[in-house]
Amino acid sequence: MLGDAISLADREPIDAVVASVSDKNGPEDLALFGGKGNLGARKTFFIFEGYGGVGGAFNLGTTDQMEKIDGIFCNDSFAQALVHKLLPDYPTDHIYATGTLAAEGFELGKATGYRAETRTKLGIGTDAFAMLYLGDVSADYAKVPGAHPNINTKTFEETLAGVETFAGAEKREVALIVRPHPRDPDKEKLVNAGENEHLPGNLSVKNGSKPFSINEVAYASDVIVSIAGTENFFAPARGRRSIFLAYDGPGFAGDAFRSFYGPELIEAIRRTLGVYIASSSTELAEILERISKEPLPTPVGTSAVVAGVLDKGLTHHLSSSSFGNHPSQRRFE
Repeated sequence: MLGDAISLADREPIDAVVASVSDKNGPEDLALFGGKGNLGARKTFFIFEGYGGVGGAFNLGTTDQMEKIDGIFCNDSFAQALVHKLLPDYPTDHIYATGTLAAEGFELGKATGYRAETRTKLGIGTDAFAMLYLGDVSADYAKVPGAHPNINTKTFEETLAGVETFAGAEKREVALIVRPHPRDPDKEKLVNAGENEHLPGNLSVKNGSKPFSINEVAYASDVIVSIAGTENFFAPARGRRSIFLAYDGPGFAGDAFRSFYGPELIEAIRRTLGVYIASSSTELAEILERISKEPLPTPVGTSAVVAGVLDKGLTHHLSSSSFGNHPSQRRFE
């Protein structure tokens, strides 16, 4: 109702505006471009929720019209390194790792139940070592120099070879859960690989496509692998390990992986606990052999994200005597 609308003039003074990015002309425009000038906020903070370009459509690194951002909150140490690479002039002590906001949809409380139920439905034993392969779309790599026209299928075949090597030296049951990308025209070839290959007796290939949810197959697995999927970064928050399939050789993603991330970010990935990079099927088998002897890790970076934003960022910035307000009187939007 127009008569009941609250205008900006009716608001109490705002100390800080916190905004993320959806798209150009989204509701966060007012905060990012005019949080101080229009809302009268003293500080403006940005939440970087993913692992791609900072600011999405806004491209914070080049947008001159955007107001000064006083702090950036992101998922983890790798996201911190990524922000620093994309915004090299931004002060690193104002980039805060405050946890994974997307973890709200990870259903961590159902992880144990999903693991048991999904393994039963897929015919995977309780004590088996299971690996989730998240497929890609080869056409999406068309602009990557040197990428094979069928890079997704080619990568899967190399991955299967590495899993066979691992299973051949493993006494217990090994399962490869395959979840092709919905747009992949070769998805049937991937999920039927177990019927077309002579696999070790203890290795089976399972179809992890819908109706299974990503949460169900993720928790049914012990490790998640993909060429460059976001789930690789989310794995530690789920309490799982992950492996980037950055294979070397003509047509594979190794060169593109190194070109996209560069030495500093690749080193940051290697420092991320539970996240690995395989440059060949042989290295993949070696990583699997090593982590198969370890218990599942504890989920990290998923609790008290909002508290982390307040403690690591806002409290630090708004504790200056120049604000003059008692903490209980501060207003956040």
